[in-house]
Amino acid sequence: MPSSQRSSDKTESWAHLYLDGVIKVDPRDVAVGGVIRDNKWRWILGFNRWLGQCSVFNAELWGILDDMLLLQNRCYDRVLIWTESTKVLQAIHEALSLTSFSALIRCIHKLLQEVGHWELEETREENLEADSITNMAFVNNEGLQLFIENLLDISR
Repeated sequence: MPSSQRSSDKTESWAHLYLDGVIKVDPRDVAVGGVIRDNKWRWILGFNRWLGQCSVFNAELWGILDDMLLLQNRCYDRVLIWTESTKVLQAIHEALSLTSFSALIRCIHKLLQEVGHWELEETREENLEADSITNMAFVNNEGLQLFIENLLDISR
């Protein structure tokens, strides 16, 4: 994320969610991972989820849903979600005015309404932490894995 955005005037109560969906070419397995940081760039939590065979679009939605569920009890009333997927951002925004056929999008909307203030942003910047955490899901092929500490030690 550009430093100008990182040092923006977002208050202490903002949580920033960085997502990455990765496809492993053989056997076409999909995983999603993300990093949750506060507005001062302090680590809150990292996670990954191995999803098996699924679309990258749905993997990104699973990532947002997991992020929102993980943040539910952490007292953040403002959430900024960063993803590389324009299609996911459009689908979530379009579902604001229409009833979505996607159960994942409906669940995400319910959680976003509970947060209060939220924003969705597209990022083109490589997110090494989210990418590394996502790739770790292919090692164990397990469901949800949480990382309380930043094991990657990637400094900005």
